[in-house]
Amino acid sequence: LFGKITGSSDAAAAGKTSAEIVVTLYGSDGKTVIASTPAAAEVKGPIEDAVKAAIDQVISSLLAKAK
Repeated sequence: LFGKITGSSDAAAAGKTSAEIVVTLYGSDGKTVIASTPAAAEVKGPIEDAVKAAIDQVISSLLAKAK
């Protein structure tokens, strides 16, 4: 999981926090990319909530590709 997060914990209390991430699934060899999907989310709240929201957007489609 690699990403860029903007905002800070203090700023999140006053406004929005955004996260831009790329979620990548690798094969058991640790090198083969099975699926990779970018995601972005903007929420009112802490940085952790923005990351969770971005992951929630793409996790089901990535898991479907892994099957």
